[in-house]
Amino acid sequence: MRVLTKAEIARWSNARNVPLAPATGLFEIRFAVPPESANQARLSRALLDWLGPFDAVLVQLTEWPQDRPEEMAIVDALRRGHGDRRRVLEAPGHVFESGEKAEVTGWLALLLAFGWDAHFHPSPYRGDGLQTSKLDAVRVMAAGLERREAARAIAVTFNLDILSEADSG
Repeated sequence: MRVLTKAEIARWSNARNVPLAPATGLFEIRFAVPPESANQARLSRALLDWLGPFDAVLVQLTEWPQDRPEEMAIVDALRRGHGDRRRVLEAPGHVFESGEKAEVTGWLALLLAFGWDAHFHPSPYRGDGLQTSKLDAVRVMAAGLERREAARAIAVTFNLDILSEADSG
């Protein structure tokens, strides 16, 4: 894992033609996060399988609570394990290479458990993306109806409430 500043995030995304804002006109589905940590981990594996294969994934943290230092302590320790001591505010991006799929899966599960807002941007970009939310929800942006229905099948498998759906058009 490499940790990136906002400027480095922009350079990474530009070099790979990976948009940081979801394209308009996508097929979307938003569903609830399971309350059980074991199911959060299983959901994370399923979502990253849906998102891949990828050469790299940029995980961009966009919002986190300032009043839960125990959560920040865990995230900081994970970042220090990769030699980075900067605060999340200074460097909110995390790039995981294809060989680090288990680690990015763990990060996704952690972000679901913590309820932090983060965007998952895969490279190569094929029109799909994920977003975790402080609202205990996952937002899936799919390049087409078939991909959105595959994401819907994941939610159904985990018996998760579908909170919203939108079709391009």
